[in-house]
Amino acid sequence: MRAAGSYGRDPAPTAHSGRTRVRRARPAGDQGRSASVPAACGPSHPPDGNRPPAARVLGGVQHEGSMYRVRAAGLLLTAAYLSFTGWLLLRPHYVTWVPSPNLRPFDTIRDDLRLPPVDAARHLLAGLGLLAPLGFLLPMAGGRLESSGVASFVRTVFAGLMVSLSVEFTQTMVPGQLFDVDALILNTAGVALAHLLVVPAARRHLRRRRRTAPPPPPPGAPASLTPTGVGAP
Repeated sequence: MRAAGSYGRDPAPTAHSGRTRVRRARPAGDQGRSASVPAACGPSHPPDGNRPPAARVLGGVQHEGSMYRVRAAGLLLTAAYLSFTGWLLLRPHYVTWVPSPNLRPFDTIRDDLRLPPVDAARHLLAGLGLLAPLGFLLPMAGGRLESSGVASFVRTVFAGLMVSLSVEFTQTMVPGQLFDVDALILNTAGVALAHLLVVPAARRHLRRRRRTAPPPPPPGAPASLTPTGVGAP
């Protein structure tokens, strides 16, 4: 039963009675300003581990696509240069007298060093530069950006040695050409020097660009959240 005087009034709330919260509706202008804050401040790129799986997969696909283009260009340039080298070295020379093949290392190099400085430098640089472009074209055709520097150097020098050896042996079947072990030494040294001068610096630059490049936006992201849409109206 209710106590006297309680008719017509609600009972007083107790400690266990629920409370009703009234949320004030936000004006439409405030909603527009809060939605435009990320676009004005620019997107925040989380670390690769916190990125959505779709964004990580998209970044990997874009990187693989660029590496495929680099490898294709390297293979094309390597094939073109080997064709030019073969045409240059395997042409027949019809002469009245041909010296015997040189099988003693550094024999013709010592003869070149006895020449005047300009002639000696021209002969030695011709031997060093003949196959030198292979020092960076072969790694370019391989497309192994994360490969070890020592392993890449060994593979490239060995491939250059095999190319030079093949050319020297093929020259024995061409009229007017002969085998020269010093040409083999100079050609391989030129490949090694070109690799050391170009490939390590190029790989450091490409790895730095890959680390500092902004991650791609997830599929379906609005244009205002992409790096190119920062500050766009």
